[in-house]
Amino acid sequence: MHSSLAKHLHSDECVRWIEAYEQCNKEKYLGVCSDLQNKMAGCMQRELRNRRNIGAENVKKRELDNYAKHNPEFAAKLKLLDDLKAQKEHNNSKENLYTSFQWNSLTIYLINPFPRNTLSKAFDLCREI
Repeated sequence: MHSSLAKHLHSDECVRWIEAYEQCNKEKYLGVCSDLQNKMAGCMQRELRNRRNIGAENVKKRELDNYAKHNPEFAAKLKLLDDLKAQKEHNNSKENLYTSFQWNSLTIYLINPFPRNTLSKAFDLCREI
């Protein structure tokens, strides 16, 4: 048994499968539309799985926020953790854009069109030659 076929409850992809399934049932005999029914049910299961995952993530965040409201020390640590995550993401994106090296007391930055591992492989090849 599948869930409700109400079109306002589902994504555009599932609505297309629902419409194709209903059209097939109007035009053809029972049993011919099994393939469409399976694809429609699969789409609805993916939607349900995605909703469950989003709900679990929201519950975890809500629990952390509620605990932080009653515990200022934990709130400070949570904010520090968020700041560190943001800084790490910023550094990772910056690392991919620039290559830096020291020359005397200067730090020289070069724009890097390649990822870090590709550039280091190129330097290793040059050393071998």
